[in-house]
Amino acid sequence: MGVDYSEPVIGERIDGPANIRDGINGKLLFTLNNDVLVSCTPLENDWYSVGIFMDIDTSELTISTVKKGRKIIVDGKEVGEIKSDMTVYPRRGYPKVWIELTGHTHKDNIKPGTIIENALVDYLRSSGNGRTIAQLQPFIQQFELERSDQFKGYTLYTNYENWLDDPSPMWRIGLVFRNDRLVSILHSRPLDIAETTDYKLLRGFDCLVYNDVANPEEIVMKFSLFVNSVD
Repeated sequence: MGVDYSEPVIGERIDGPANIRDGINGKLLFTLNNDVLVSCTPLENDWYSVGIFMDIDTSELTISTVKKGRKIIVDGKEVGEIKSDMTVYPRRGYPKVWIELTGHTHKDNIKPGTIIENALVDYLRSSGNGRTIAQLQPFIQQFELERSDQFKGYTLYTNYENWLDDPSPMWRIGLVFRNDRLVSILHSRPLDIAETTDYKLLRGFDCLVYNDVANPEEIVMKFSLFVNSVD
């Protein structure tokens, strides 16, 4: 499934309605409506761990349970329903109060085109999509990648892992440009791009470098040192 480039994707979206369970083929916890935005961990045994922040009222800051049948509200919009009583831990970030809802869902319940790794492979494979910053702008805007010029001679566009995977997240995808041309792709999840070589960095990161790029070891060394220096 391709990505609709008319609106931001930002992250994984539900292909639903979808059941969210307490484990693989486990107890049903809650359901989410079609196209709901979720945080999503890497696929494991055909299942994803997913999570959302559910709005609650400021008067509910001390609750410990949400009851079966309650509608799930996110940013003022109904997005699903609680299907089993759930133990919760309210959190406050002025002026909002929320609870984290997490569980597992089958891979078929996530729209493939909203997974950034899938979307990047499809975009680069599509006819007419080259490797300049201008040519990749629709993809950069679609996933709201952040620009960084902190590395001399390189321009990066990155997004980050989410709160489910790491409370202090590092990059998930990094598009590395040199002289306005995509030369490398940093990644923390599996990614297979044609005409590249995958180099292992420190701390579990990988660095794809295009085979037509001179001095790939310079890129690998630069970013390997960087990821090792980040707390």
